[in-house]
Amino acid sequence: MRRRALLAVMLCLVPAGLAAQGEGEREPGVARARVARRKALFIEQFTRLVGWAQASLPREGPFILCTLGSSDTADELANIASFVKFKQRPCEVRRLSTPGEVDGCHLLYLAASAAAVLPQALAAVADRPVLTVSDTAGFAGKGVEFNLFEEVRSTPQPGVYVGFELNVAAIKRSVLAFDPRLLTAGRRVGGAPPPGPRDGGASP
Repeated sequence: MRRRALLAVMLCLVPAGLAAQGEGEREPGVARARVARRKALFIEQFTRLVGWAQASLPREGPFILCTLGSSDTADELANIASFVKFKQRPCEVRRLSTPGEVDGCHLLYLAASAAAVLPQALAAVADRPVLTVSDTAGFAGKGVEFNLFEEVRSTPQPGVYVGFELNVAAIKRSVLAFDPRLLTAGRRVGGAPPPGPRDGGASP
């Protein structure tokens, strides 16, 4: 039941908060903070539908969340990780200075300010059990697995909505296991969706 409820959230664009739309013109900083918080929560929800093999994510170990570059979303991720468990584990946050520091990461968030080193960062996590996420236009097309985007919509309620796109080729190459329903929920970039999660001993 919990999985079905979660999937219902993931299958649609999620409103970033009614107050964000109403307060946006008077307090843009407040509105941006609300959107960043929504993105951070969205990223945590991704992890619930992605599986890591036990060898890479031991039952007794922490979930290691890494960020490269600075942004409001990176800050909100660190804040949420201080009190929300990822994959039913305490979360350890690492703010990386270079792509070469990705050893041990389970999730790598790439901020817009990391654009200059994006190819090196993606090369560093290739063939590793690392989920890559971002919220910058064009990053999915360059190889990031999941990329969040914003849309201003008038229905069903006016406001800024957060959705996601996924790089199909990058997901096919991944050693992680993805819930197949998640792969049909986002906007696809880079080809047809894969037939289902890979068999790597991991489960969502």
